[in-house]
Amino acid sequence: MAQKIVDRRKRNATPAVTEWIGGQLTTVDGHAVAIWVHRGRPVAQRAMDGLTLGEALTSLLEGAPEDRRPTRARVEAGVTLTPVAGVELATGEVPEVARLQAVIDDDASLPTTGEPSLTRGGRIPVGVLAGLFEAAARMQMASPWRNLGEADLVRVRCPALGIDGLVASVFNLPEPADGTRGVACFESLEVFQSFQQEVLEHGDKATEHLPRFVVNLLTPRTLSPGVVREVAQHGLPVVEGRAVFVTGPELEEGPGQASPRQILQAWAVVEAVTWVSGREEDGKTLRFDALAERDASVTFVAAMIPGLPRVEVEPVLVDEIVGAETDVNPPTEAESYAEEVWLSTETWFEEQLTAGRDRRSLRGFNVLADVLCGGLEDDESVKLSAWDEADVSDWARDVAEQVPVVPDELAPALDDVAAWLRWCESTGRWWGGTALAEVVLAAKGELHAALAKKPAEEQRGLDAYYEMVFGLDDAEEG
Repeated sequence: MAQKIVDRRKRNATPAVTEWIGGQLTTVDGHAVAIWVHRGRPVAQRAMDGLTLGEALTSLLEGAPEDRRPTRARVEAGVTLTPVAGVELATGEVPEVARLQAVIDDDASLPTTGEPSLTRGGRIPVGVLAGLFEAAARMQMASPWRNLGEADLVRVRCPALGIDGLVASVFNLPEPADGTRGVACFESLEVFQSFQQEVLEHGDKATEHLPRFVVNLLTPRTLSPGVVREVAQHGLPVVEGRAVFVTGPELEEGPGQASPRQILQAWAVVEAVTWVSGREEDGKTLRFDALAERDASVTFVAAMIPGLPRVEVEPVLVDEIVGAETDVNPPTEAESYAEEVWLSTETWFEEQLTAGRDRRSLRGFNVLADVLCGGLEDDESVKLSAWDEADVSDWARDVAEQVPVVPDELAPALDDVAAWLRWCESTGRWWGGTALAEVVLAAKGELHAALAKKPAEEQRGLDAYYEMVFGLDDAEEG
């Protein structure tokens, strides 16, 4: 009879100690806040409201659910806590609180020389970085760039962090090859207007009215090796391989590193942009549009930022920007969605090359993806998550009509399309990719038959067609 193996080390192990460190912070606007910190990150906080520090900290312990209370609580000598069930009280130094206070107080930009650092040489607690990364990961999933253009601004106010009327502009740039996404944050609407005008006149040589700081969502290839190591070392959360990096004011040498306070301000902005990128209760109306229609703003609590009571966010419409030339024909929702799908095909394509695939073997996939995204730009099209057999058949018909390629060369590329769809679901881009992949594979015969209907004299080899539409690959141009 098989014997059950018992790991006695686990049975006899001492339960893990969860220690909270308590203290007092002073916010930028001078308000006193009682705060508990765990692993460098705030876990509970409240305004003093006339209470002593011990009373305020005790109330936070008592108000925490039993399953979230710490095993031990440490405060400075002289701070008196009332005993709380299950919590061992201790006194000692509280450098974790001091580090958070330093983040709020520190307003110095760092030079661009030397290796960039997420922790700014240890001045930013890892817990604060983790909070910023988690907020940025939620923004990446919300994908505000699908619905908001660079001139659809989000105005943010947060006196506790020195933010009063800062405006955030979402951007989604196709260059470099893997794209750059993020939020540019300007001192005010007037500064943004002046920046737009200067860009129109001087292009990339614009040097005035620049953003206060920029929140970038970058892939490892665009991050310095040191920053990549820090992300891995601290286990910071990323989505779709993108990590957040904040750049500060423009210096003579280039963008400066953001100050610790700007890291907190960036966190508040990311929370605000993510909030307005969500949907109203009807599930259809973008919060940005709904607020703009009501000429309203919303105040919400971004609870995990030290000393931050509330963040106010409101939309600023394009027509409020006087004197700045804007796109009179902004992309429709369908066009923005099609662009997002195309970017995902490019990311998958690059991952395949990194894994050792030959570039030429992916030409058929690019052709099929091109037709697919072209169809998605139609305002009457539905998103891939809602596709069924009829949509796949329509796509196969479009391929047959638009692509005069020999059937035996193009039909096998459906295997790559199916692999890409499964990858889209596994990376959280949308659900239903695996099921749709099976529908696509089942349509292989249908696509082959549709392509074969073209007269032989109109069919051509895949390489010749690819070169005509996409041009030569970089590796072949030399």
